[in-house]
Parts: sequence; structure tokens; C-alpha cells
Amino acid sequence: MKAQLNQYKHYLIVIAALLVATYVSDPLWQYHQQLAQEAQLSERRANKIAALLDNREQLEQQLESAKAARQQLLPYVYHGKPLSEVKLDVQKSVQAVLKASQCTLETLNWEEPNEVTPRLKQLRFTVNLKGAPLCLVAMTRGIETLMPIVRYQGYSYGGNNWQGKPNERVNSEARLSTWYFEEAL
Repeated sequence: MKAQLNQYKHYLIVIAALLVATYVSDPLWQYHQQLAQEAQLSERRANKIAALLDNREQLEQQLESAKAARQQLLPYVYHGKPLSEVKLDVQKSVQAVLKASQCTLETLNWEEPNEVTPRLKQLRFTVNLKGAPLCLVAMTRGIETLMPIVRYQGYSYGGNNWQGKPNERVNSEARLSTWYFEEAL
């Protein structure tokens, strides 16, 4: 038996070396590479934090200018209310302008809000109305003076058997938009 072991001892050494490499050396090497990668990521994070701390004054100035810009923006956009209340407020202000302009509101249809930024939404809606040509002019002026702002995206108008008289009825469609700023909770 000992003679056979001597004859195959080189094979046993190779098998033992393979076992050690497979079950000891390779896992240790993978663990070493994982630790090196984690150390590299930690070093990158530390460098980013150090860079942010170095730029702290600049970042604070940018934050202050952003807050000032936000305060300047707030009078021009709807804010501080849920979206449903904002839509109701917009509808009331448009109806008030139409009533003052002596136009008849047919329908007011809302579209899906467009996301300008994560907290700023553009609200689009279509107003179908009837009235005299002078009512359209007065309505346009009234819409353009609303605060928070409401802007025209487009319009179309027409009538049956238009003669150009100021008392004729005109059908009109105005595509309007306004903006809504969601306050942080």
C-alpha cells in the first residue's frame, strides 16, 4: 500500500493543491477583491463629502438664490392647495372673466398635467364659448391679466354665415394653461 502511495504521491499533492486553491485561496481572493472595491467606494464617498464641505458656502449661496427665485415665482403660479382646489379656482376665475366679458361658457375641459419639474406642473385646459366678437376681445384681455397667470396656448373661432357685424354670435375654442407648484409637506 505504501508503494502505491509513493507512486501516486504527486497526484495526491496536485489534488491537495487544487482543493486548497478551490476552497481556501479562491474565496480569500474574492473576499480581498470585494473589500478592495468597498474601500474604493468608501474613498469616493469620502472625497465627494469633502468636496461638498469645501463648497459649502457656494451651495448655501445657491440655496439662498433658489429660495429668492421661488419667492418671486409664487405670485405667478398656483400653490398651497390641493390640485382639485386649484382647478376649481382656475375655473372660477375664467368664469368670472367670461361673465365680465359677456361671453357664454359652453365647456371647460381639463387635460392631464404636464410635469415641468418634479414639483411644478403645467395645467392645460380648453374653454369652448359663444359670444359677440367684442366679447372675445374683452375675454382675451381679461385672461391675460389674471394672477396667478393663465396663458393662451392657442385658439380658434368661427361662426355660421358670418357677416362681420359686431352683434353676431361667434363660437370659439381657447386652449389655455397655468402652472401649479406643489408645496413640500
